Amino acid sequence: TRLFVTLEVKGLEHLKDLNEPIIFMPNHTSYLDPLVVAMALPLHKRIKLSFAAAYDVLYEYFWYVSSAAELLFNAFALQRGDRGGIQLGLDHIGRMLDNGYSVVFFPEGKMSETGNLLPFRPGAALVAAHMNVAIIPIFIQGAQHILPYAKVLPRCCGTVSINFGKPLKFTRLDKQNDILHALQQAMKN
Repeated sequence: TRLFVTLEVKGLEHLKDLNEPIIFMPNHTSYLDPLVVAMALPLHKRIKLSFAAAYDVLYEYFWYVSSAAELLFNAFALQRGDRGGIQLGLDHIGRMLDNGYSVVFFPEGKMSETGNLLPFRPGAALVAAHMNVAIIPIFIQGAQHILPYAKVLPRCCGTVSINFGKPLKFTRLDKQNDILHALQQAMKN
């Protein structure tokens, strides 16, 4: 990936004093996003990192790389949309956190075709409110130009900017809409 991506990383100071585990919530514009998030994190944060992946994308559309994603990125399935079964994915997130693994969770629930931030899915609020760990919003910019939506091979070389936001913490008493609004505002900022 470093052959065609130059990283500009900002906001790492927000991770300094945080204890693991952490939930990282980046925007999603390219299949490069998991790679660049992992590359941007310091090694001590990257060692115990896991990725929540949409079941239909990883295990149906890209079934031929699902084993490699599990092995190399500690990826696990998360159902989305009207397919149901989100409870299993939420349980898996909880187990990963209980075992000290930080989790990368894409709150938009799917990749943006335009690069614009999509509305966050209700599951993002559930994860933020019930997992009792710090949430770090991440804004990724530029990956969609290198590896555009629905493409699997890079189209060019370029710079990807990754900005780690300030940690957020929510409780079960926080309202779903308030959590989603706070997460989206943090990512926009």
